[in-house]
Amino acid sequence: MPLDHLKPDPIFVKFIKDEIIGKYGYPENFVIIASDNNAFKRYSNIIRHFEIKYNIKNGYANKDRIDDSRVKVDSIIGDVSGKDIILLDDEICKATTMKETAILLHKMGAKSISIMAVHGLFSDNYIANFSEIKNLKEDFLKIVAVTDTVPAKDEVINNFRENRIPLKIISISELLANVIKAIYFEESVSKYCVIE
Repeated sequence: MPLDHLKPDPIFVKFIKDEIIGKYGYPENFVIIASDNNAFKRYSNIIRHFEIKYNIKNGYANKDRIDDSRVKVDSIIGDVSGKDIILLDDEICKATTMKETAILLHKMGAKSISIMAVHGLFSDNYIANFSEIKNLKEDFLKIVAVTDTVPAKDEVINNFRENRIPLKIISISELLANVIKAIYFEESVSKYCVIE
């Protein structure tokens, strides 16, 4: 049975342009960092788009997962000193990768961090880890953005609100509607996952 892998690329590009770069600064101030080498490959179209169109630099975290709760981030490949970081990952569960990467980015002199992931699972210690990122320095954590592939529970939304951590849920409804329509009319769905 043929299948298409839906990618968030156009949704992420629009959000980064409108909600991150558009609100928090000029493109030359940003660096896009993938959570690891695999995420760097996975998000290469997004990274390449911003590199070509806006001359935004990029890199990735050199990460080892020790177990479900522990991650070691050894280094960041890329120049982040004095830069606003956009950190990309496929999912946020406990936010351990986000925390460890953010701590190292802060030590390396990053100015701020905006975190984006496709799936917001939010389990166990996620709010403590995001609070630790927020407390690294005033105005360091700009936003945590995830798509609605996994519906956010009221408890999750309230935890972010109570801890004054900005959370944005990005709808994929338009993407899904277009894909359903394309399947119905026996058209290619891949055109909806391409960055224009």
